[in-house]
Amino acid sequence: MTEDAALARLVDVLDDLVRVHDALLRVAEAKRAALSAADPAALKAAVDEEETLIRLAYRLEHLRKQHLRAWAEASGEARPPETLGEFLERLPSGPQREALGASATALSRKIAHLRQVNEINQALIRFSLASIDALLRLYAGAWGEDPYGARPGRASEAAESGTSPASFFDGKV
Repeated sequence: MTEDAALARLVDVLDDLVRVHDALLRVAEAKRAALSAADPAALKAAVDEEETLIRLAYRLEHLRKQHLRAWAEASGEARPPETLGEFLERLPSGPQREALGASATALSRKIAHLRQVNEINQALIRFSLASIDALLRLYAGAWGEDPYGARPGRASEAAESGTSPASFFDGKV
């Protein structure tokens, strides 16, 4: 494979990676909507689609490394670059470097945005699990000391003693 052919294929792979990460962003937003709506079917569909896209991203990453090795061999480099940044430093100025730089920048931005969206989704999951845990503890009577000053279920004792409940949540339902 010639140096130009390797570069052209590398640009194509990077553009494909950008498209896959666009799809991953769309799926991450769908996961957020499913988590917010408490829709397990939509969440499962989003996770299934995400798994497919992740497998595709791994295949594209393998191709990216393959094309970097082909470029290194064709250009007489002793070893292929490990990162796109390192690759761009080695590449001489020209239209291919500009195209690769634009693709690499777009991919970096997509990955950063995807990381932010996934962090929000993880926070939603942690909050949901903490809420479920709190409700289970409350219903099981294992809550311990209530953060509002009285143990749950003590409203009747407060009413009998003539004092008001320490928390809105201590009132009878």
